[in-house]
Amino acid sequence: MNVYVNWSSPDSSQAAGYGTKAIISIRLENAKYNESFSQKMNAHPNVAECYYITGGYDYIARVATGSVAELTRVLNDIKDMPGVSYTHTYVVLEDVKQGGAICPQI
Repeated sequence: MNVYVNWSSPDSSQAAGYGTKAIISIRLENAKYNESFSQKMNAHPNVAECYYITGGYDYIARVATGSVAELTRVLNDIKDMPGVSYTHTYVVLEDVKQGGAICPQI
């Protein structure tokens, strides 16, 4: 069995003028908000990826913006979504590896 998992495609956000990137962990106050939250994240132009996860948070998102001021606006957009109770943001300082894949040895 071959397994191929890709966290993200090669990132063109830097070339497109989105030099400020962040990973945001998001907790919702109740699962009843999952569907509407997912729809809003899918529609947000600065959200590159968003995953429903296990653990201490409900979602994790990768966002790209043109500046720290714009990142602040995106964070406020997310915090204002119905049901969001807590966020934790990690600003990306450097892309160490991206576009990687997990492929077992054959």
